[in-house]
Amino acid sequence: MPVPFWLKAMIKIKHIVAFEQLTGKSFFALDDSNEDDVMAFAFIISEQRCELKIFKSLSKINDKWLKKAVEEINRDLRYINQFSHEKEREREENEEKPMIGDIIGALVTDGVDARWLMDSGMEVLGWVWKAHIEKEKQLNMRLRHWIKILLTPNLTKEGREMSEKEFMPFAWEEEVKEKEDVTDKDLKIAKALFGH
Repeated sequence: MPVPFWLKAMIKIKHIVAFEQLTGKSFFALDDSNEDDVMAFAFIISEQRCELKIFKSLSKINDKWLKKAVEEINRDLRYINQFSHEKEREREENEEKPMIGDIIGALVTDGVDARWLMDSGMEVLGWVWKAHIEKEKQLNMRLRHWIKILLTPNLTKEGREMSEKEFMPFAWEEEVKEKEDVTDKDLKIAKALFGH
């Protein structure tokens, strides 16, 4: 049996978002050894206009087709995985799996064209999301700059001499702290703000 044309197509973000909507779980939690996940994803990629249970029953009739579908899906997943760095994959294994749909929503509300994004492959999402995060960081640093300027008349001499990073540190600028004790740095910031 020849491979259907839709199996040769690249996995697109719209397929991933539809999988998350259908299953209620993150695409990153897709298990290729789980028959329900594979069937759901093959159903999404096929873009058949029927119910999933009908698709499953038709697919079980032709199990060669299902094996080929799994091979094609795994081939596309290997293709997608080559665009993420090893360090990112290790970090992602330890974190809660994000929903791609949530990431897409954030990007669309930030002005990225929804149609272009949904028709793109996963390899595009990484660099678009990194650019979005960098833009958010730059915006927050500008806000911090203006907040410090606005508060400067009310700060002590010690507070005015602090760098912006010391005055209002962001999570991405700090090292991870295991303890929640009040540090000398925290006391220095409090003294600068309250003059005690």
